[in-house]
Amino acid sequence: ILWSAREVDEPARAPAEGDGQVEALGRALFEQAESVRRLQRENAALAAQLAEASEARRAAESMLDARERSLAVLAHELRGPVNIVVGWTKMLRDPRATEEERARGLAAIQRQGLLQASLVADLLDASALASGLTKLRFEVIEARALVDDTVDAVRPLAAEKSVEITSEVAGAPRLLGDALCLAQVLTNLLGNAIKFTPAGGRIAVRCATVESPAGRGEVRIDVDDSGPGVGPEEREAIFGFLTRGRDGGRHPRSLGLGLYLVRQFVELHGGAVSAENLAPGGTRFTVTLPSLGGP
Repeated sequence: ILWSAREVDEPARAPAEGDGQVEALGRALFEQAESVRRLQRENAALAAQLAEASEARRAAESMLDARERSLAVLAHELRGPVNIVVGWTKMLRDPRATEEERARGLAAIQRQGLLQASLVADLLDASALASGLTKLRFEVIEARALVDDTVDAVRPLAAEKSVEITSEVAGAPRLLGDALCLAQVLTNLLGNAIKFTPAGGRIAVRCATVESPAGRGEVRIDVDDSGPGVGPEEREAIFGFLTRGRDGGRHPRSLGLGLYLVRQFVELHGGAVSAENLAPGGTRFTVTLPSLGGP
């Protein structure tokens, strides 16, 4: 008992000299671990910045490539009409040219001049859209008058290719929109159809008020042609800016502005446009726009 009491009453042992070294070593290891974690966080942040910089570089390179392709397409599109105008001008200056040749030359120069004027107008419209300067003037539009007037305007162009155009408007559909923009939409669709419909082919325009899947009234305009059709991989691409189709496709020589403007103008009106192939052959472009007065 006395021995046990003596052991209990002994004062606590003083810390050994090695205990302080162990504590200091522990603190050093902890600080090193914190430094490693901090470096890991900094490396992760740096890797994220490098990834963002790499993505930005790829986007810039893609933009430059697209710009170069667009300039090449535009130059190619302008070169053809200019060469024709220059060629016929040289012929007209030749005193040996006959009256028939002169008449043909003047007609060709006029056609190419109108083509270039249309191209310049499309470029100005595309530039205004890109810069946000497009201003729409909304008014109530009678779809029947829109279809009839546009079809009558392009009928001579179709007649030159021996292409028949028919139109049908069911009821009296009305919509709210910019009359000039919507007339350009329909003109571009009809011009596209005439361009790719072979001689002796047909183009049909139909317009009616339908009910959308959401139960809202819509004005639907279909432009059907008997051309070669659109490949599945091109049905979205043809609405892109300065997009040219693959060789042998529907748009191997198209500048890619007409349908681009169609989609942009239609979407500005809260509508949609799509393309599909018809059986046994041909293409249908469908425009849907919000209707006034319900289905």
